[in-house]
Amino acid sequence: MPFRIVCPPERFNHLRNDPAFHRLMIAGKIANALRFSIVAAKAATGPVTYTSTRTRAASFHYVSALLQEALRFLPRLGQYYSGSRAFREELAPLLRDGTVASLQNGPLDRLRDHAVFHNDDVVMAHGLQSVALDEYVLVAGDTPLAGDVYFPLSDIAIVHHALSTDVQGYQLLGEMSVLLDQVADVGTKVCKGIDSLFREAVSELGCSYIEE
Repeated sequence: MPFRIVCPPERFNHLRNDPAFHRLMIAGKIANALRFSIVAAKAATGPVTYTSTRTRAASFHYVSALLQEALRFLPRLGQYYSGSRAFREELAPLLRDGTVASLQNGPLDRLRDHAVFHNDDVVMAHGLQSVALDEYVLVAGDTPLAGDVYFPLSDIAIVHHALSTDVQGYQLLGEMSVLLDQVADVGTKVCKGIDSLFREAVSELGCSYIEE
C-alpha cells in the first residue's frame, strides 16, 4: 500500500537547521542511491550480452562503492540516533559483523578508494598483471550503436584488482556474481534499517505517517 511521511511546514522550518535531521536526510540519500544500484544489478539477468554484462559489472562496482560509503557513514548517524531501536537492532549490528568487516577491508575498500570514485593508476597496473585469457577483448558491442559499446578488458582488470584473484574467464564472472549478492544483501539491510529509523523518528520529528 502506498504511504508517505509528511512534515508540516512550520515543523520543517525548525528541522531544516537541526544537525540530527541533516544526518537523517543524508541517510535517505544513501538509501536512494543504494536501491538504484541494487535494482540495476538484479535487473541485468536473462541472455548474456555485452550490454547486460556491462550493466552487471558496472552495478557491482557502484553498489560496492556506495555500500562502503554507507557503512563509513553509519557511525556519524549513530552520533544522533544510537539510542533508537532501529539503529541498535538493525544498523549497529552491521558494524560488528565479521563478514561485513571483511568486505569493507577488502574489495569494497579497493573499489571505492581506487576504481570507482577515483581512477588510480594502481587499478590497471595491478589488475592487468593477473589477467591471462585466450583472447583479450578491448572493445565489443551488441551493435555499433554508442549505447551498446562495451570495454570488457577494463572491467575484467577492475574485478581482478578488487578481488585480488587469479581466477580467469567465466569463473571470474561467477566470483563477481557471488560477491555482488553479498554486497546487495548488506546494502538491502542498510536500506531497511534506514527505513525503520525514519518510521521510528516520525513522532519525535512532529511528522505524520500516512497510508494512501
